[in-house]
Amino acid sequence: MLLVLGNGFDIQCGLKTDYLDYFNQRYSKEDFQITIDYFNQIQSKMDYDNSLNLNNSIYRIINRMTESDINLLFDQISIWDVVFISEKIVKKNAGWHNVENLIFEYISENKISLIDIQKQGKNYSSLVRTFNPLFALISKAFELKEMTFSQIEYNKWLLDQLKIIELDFKEYVSNQLRLNKIKYERRNSLLYKEFSKIASSVNDSIFSLINFNYSIPTFTRNYDDIKQWNMTNIHGSIHSEEVIFGIDEQDLESKKWIKSNESKYLFTKTARKIHAYDGDESFNLKEAVKGHILIYGHSLNPQDYSYFQSIFDACNLIESTTIIYFAWSNFDKKRKVRTDTVNNAIKLLKNYGESIPNAVGNNLLHRMLLEKRIRIIEITNINDVKSGYYFYNYKD
Repeated sequence: MLLVLGNGFDIQCGLKTDYLDYFNQRYSKEDFQITIDYFNQIQSKMDYDNSLNLNNSIYRIINRMTESDINLLFDQISIWDVVFISEKIVKKNAGWHNVENLIFEYISENKISLIDIQKQGKNYSSLVRTFNPLFALISKAFELKEMTFSQIEYNKWLLDQLKIIELDFKEYVSNQLRLNKIKYERRNSLLYKEFSKIASSVNDSIFSLINFNYSIPTFTRNYDDIKQWNMTNIHGSIHSEEVIFGIDEQDLESKKWIKSNESKYLFTKTARKIHAYDGDESFNLKEAVKGHILIYGHSLNPQDYSYFQSIFDACNLIESTTIIYFAWSNFDKKRKVRTDTVNNAIKLLKNYGESIPNAVGNNLLHRMLLEKRIRIIEITNINDVKSGYYFYNYKD
């Protein structure tokens, strides 16, 4: 059986590795207060100022910032931090912390273009056009730091700026593991036992893992068996040189694949993975999909659809007898995790079916339901366990 793990696994094991937890911790640091104050001041002006007054307000706020304040930008503070903080405060975007979705939005829609930033800087004195507070701040930093780019250099610089956050996130996850080592290892063991029960119920066993987390499950290191694990970490791991934030190769709206000669290809997970590959990891997908598939703790985010398409292609999902188990735990009582799991599973399988150029593909979801090859199962939240007793609840 192929096991596919998402961040819900690490959360169940006691790690605060949700992007929201990470960014709340990152932006509590003093270095970010200047940027946060800047956008807070602008937001307060936006509620009642007309366009011209707002332009002047932005101009005055920026000019009150000292050169040393602005010089913090793009050293300790990444341009992507400025984007995320702007999305949170000015645009009030509830998904401001969804790193991969926002990167895709800004890169694919050219929302942070070099040309627009340069134009913003030229309008400083005349205020002819409406100021964009995000571009205005970036443009001022470029001016003070005497930063000039060609388009190619700018794209590479955007990627280098993303690596600033990736490096910090790597340290954050490492620290989470240090602080929660005992709890993490114990819950790893408990969850692996439950995964094994699911596998054994269909006369299968688990020795293949596709891991979307940045940690490496302890059960892959401590499991006492002669057979070696066939596994890969999609986004790298804290034990490798780099961890990766990236976008999917396919634009789901247009159904087109990003071409390797497009500037945004630099940000795809495929390109990032190739550049980060150190030769230490081997993974046999054909071997991994010989049995059934168990997916646990993964949001089934569209930015990962290409990976699932590769998995489904490898097992010939339409014609095979492969069962897909979508497993969930109610680790967040504020969310309807089961409903989210079902809805996201439907979207994933519908999208995959639509990628197959025949009528059979369009009927994939219905066929798998008839053949009972889709299973939605609950693994009871181990965070609720009060004693050493652990209850497994199988729901077909």
